[in-house]
Amino acid sequence: MKFCLFVVLAACALSHFGFTAEKPVVLEPSYKHDILVTQPQETMRYFRAYTVSFDSNDDDGGDGTPDRKAIPEWVAYELRRFTGPIPEHNRPEWFTDPLLFQRREAADSESYHFSEVFRRQHPNSRQLGYDRGHLCMKHHAARLGTAADWNTHTTLNCIPQRSILNQGAWLDLEQKCAEWADDYGRIWIITGPIIYGKEPRNWLGEPGEVPVAIPDAVFKIVYKPSNNKSVDVLAFIYPQETPRLRGGYDHRPYLTNIRTIEHFTGLKFFTRLSQKHQEYLKVRTATELWPTRAEMAQQPRRRPE
Repeated sequence: MKFCLFVVLAACALSHFGFTAEKPVVLEPSYKHDILVTQPQETMRYFRAYTVSFDSNDDDGGDGTPDRKAIPEWVAYELRRFTGPIPEHNRPEWFTDPLLFQRREAADSESYHFSEVFRRQHPNSRQLGYDRGHLCMKHHAARLGTAADWNTHTTLNCIPQRSILNQGAWLDLEQKCAEWADDYGRIWIITGPIIYGKEPRNWLGEPGEVPVAIPDAVFKIVYKPSNNKSVDVLAFIYPQETPRLRGGYDHRPYLTNIRTIEHFTGLKFFTRLSQKHQEYLKVRTATELWPTRAEMAQQPRRRPE
């Protein structure tokens, strides 16, 4: 009872000071969002629809001074089959984690929004043209209810993402992930930013705001159970300047292997598995995407010989 009262009072206080508050988090025990265990695990937050490791006040650059990138290192989630239409919920205002914001480890929405004065004075700035790109898609989280959907709109779950990527190839891949979950029963997704050389070249934010590192690319690892007591894996890297197209996307050029993603990010994936099993999965690069039921239904049937 005291905890519930605290949550209500905290939400009221955040609203009073201009913050949109996250909904109370009720975890679903049957979901294992990071089932194969991603490392490192820094500032961890556990939401109903996903798990996030947020960049902490560490020294990723190796220069002896703490750095704060104000973006997630990785987000992991399990996505299951959903029958019927996905519920549509209103989009809340973007919110942040008050404690991390106070420590300037996480930004609020203002770091992604530039004033008209700034836009007029810097019309060609490389800081412009970025969305708050979800890592756990709002529409995916909606399968677990209104609060799960709402809680994707936190700066703990987004990175600066070029609009052409966020609203183009990335969105198309997210929709394909939903199809795979529906067709195969369940999949797991690990996704996050890539900063080449570990030190960001560009940042978002005006003076006085929490600076947000702009990644060079975004990765996504998608896996599902296979028939040989292992997992089938697709790994992708999308540069920020991935063009937005009309008429569909061919995602095969963006396929890579997990070892390459580990090299660029410093992360370690599938650490729950044996070293031999990890090596087998991490060095393989898929050449084709998993077919969806709709795609298989369109394939011409072979005539009997």
